Amino acid sequence: INELNLAIEERQEGIVVKDPWSVYKPNVRENGGWYKIKPDYTIGLNDEIDCLIVGGYFGTGRLRAGMLSHFLCCAVVKQSNTEAKNADDENAATSSSQCKADVRDFLYYSFCKIGSGYTHKELLDFNNRFANKWKPWSKKTAPSYILCTYEKPDVWIEPSDSCIVQVKATEFMASDKYKCGFTLRFPRLEKFREDKAWHECVTYQELIDLREKNSGKLASRFMEHEGNEDFDLNDDGQRTITMTRKLQTKSRQQAKPTVDSRFRGIDQQAVKQTGHFLSNLQFCIMEGNAKHTKADLEKLIYENGGTCVQNAIPKTHCVITGIQTKHPRKIPSYFDVLHLDNPSSIRLRTLIKNKLYDIVHIAWLTRCIEHKELLPYSLSDLISCTDKTREALKLLYDEYGDAYYAPTNEEELREIFNKMSSIPSPPASAPSIPSKKLPANKKRRLNELVPLSQTTINIEKIPNPLDDRDQLRTFISEFENGYFPDESSEYGLFRLFYIYFDQYWTIGDETTQFIDSNHKLIILQSQLHGARIAHSVTSDVTHVVCIKPAKDDKKLNDRLTLFKQINRDRSTKFHLISYDWIKACIENRRAMKELPFAL
Repeated sequence: INELNLAIEERQEGIVVKDPWSVYKPNVRENGGWYKIKPDYTIGLNDEIDCLIVGGYFGTGRLRAGMLSHFLCCAVVKQSNTEAKNADDENAATSSSQCKADVRDFLYYSFCKIGSGYTHKELLDFNNRFANKWKPWSKKTAPSYILCTYEKPDVWIEPSDSCIVQVKATEFMASDKYKCGFTLRFPRLEKFREDKAWHECVTYQELIDLREKNSGKLASRFMEHEGNEDFDLNDDGQRTITMTRKLQTKSRQQAKPTVDSRFRGIDQQAVKQTGHFLSNLQFCIMEGNAKHTKADLEKLIYENGGTCVQNAIPKTHCVITGIQTKHPRKIPSYFDVLHLDNPSSIRLRTLIKNKLYDIVHIAWLTRCIEHKELLPYSLSDLISCTDKTREALKLLYDEYGDAYYAPTNEEELREIFNKMSSIPSPPASAPSIPSKKLPANKKRRLNELVPLSQTTINIEKIPNPLDDRDQLRTFISEFENGYFPDESSEYGLFRLFYIYFDQYWTIGDETTQFIDSNHKLIILQSQLHGARIAHSVTSDVTHVVCIKPAKDDKKLNDRLTLFKQINRDRSTKFHLISYDWIKACIENRRAMKELPFAL
């Protein structure tokens, strides 16, 4: 109490009482160990001011829109001719209290603006009470006796129709916004003074005297230990200070809204980068699972050079979540995740519906971290994907989720077979039957099934395209070129070639073989790499391979002349090349051009 009185005497704002064992906590008003005590918190230490309301301001927001929520208060100044007029009036009463005040006997100096201290019900009652008294403020309609400077109200009221309010504040402060030249700091309404007439409000001179008396402070009295009516007895029989409503009412401030820790990003500055394979890639971690939390996953990404965002943007590489679909080995579609019961599934549905991002499972990220490289997606990783990714997956997987390029383990194979057995087979289509083969009285509809016994088709004569070796080789080659255009198939180099090796003195007679073991090994290597070996120069032979003869070897040169003559007589020419072409193709793992090796 002595310290508070000393602060009042020295014209200070107040004191702070601190528990010596407490730690300062910002924005903590209860049980923090630090207590701020001001004179205006204590009843009876501050001077209250009775002001007259002369103006109003319309409020905004959900509760105060459409009504007056702030009010302009004033102090009165008696005009110089008022006293002379009362003295000369024969009918004037001897007591000033009996005189009937006139509005124009005073000037009204704007003083302060209040907008707090009253309840919503009190504000409604005040608006209803004076609803028909307010007039719009403008240069033409503003009364000459209400004097304002920069602060002008939206509406004004005749002083005789208004009421007095008791205002409490901390101190006076200079301001050119009001006619008085000063105003109040933190003004708030204490109560409506229904016991006073409108002209009994504070005067301008009284405000000046009050301001000079305490150097601008409104705390003019000290707290006393004895005889102070503001003391009460507590449960221990000790005196306590009776505080104002601000200290008596328990703070009901709610905690500020914040982001849940599950969806909050980590501090990137606290993570040390150890890898670089995720550099220039941005990820959005929606949530983790029981094994890996969201913070753990973001830390792994930062450690390997990547970045994280809390909401996916156009340059986000993918969205990672811990939710798993029920169809892990199927090219994902929008309907695969509509059954999810996870609380974040609403957010997932929105991302999937937009089809702007690939949404993958945590398993893909952990697998990339283990291998220290960015791995391609597998169907078991994907929850949803963009149209671009979907088209790429169709080239790598069949309709049952079996990969063309990767080996399949037993578990995946069982899953694929189960999926195949669960898909109903399409109904058999009816074979086309000439109407003349059916009796006239038994003609069937076009879409009606016809028993095989009534058809004229001989099923045994229908050829199987895979029975023809040439068609099978063509099919395999087209399959390789279609699905693996950028990958060389080492053992399919000569799959489309029909090669005749000149190894018999008599063409087509296998008993007249003359080549050595080295050339035989080359022939076997060509077969290993997919070549078909011809034993005679037929019309479908594409290459004829001969030993490159020396200039003085007349016998081998004559054989080359014979093959050239055969080639000139053919409609479809073959390539006459040396064994070096076979070696070059195998070494380079691709089919080389024949011209450099032509004979």
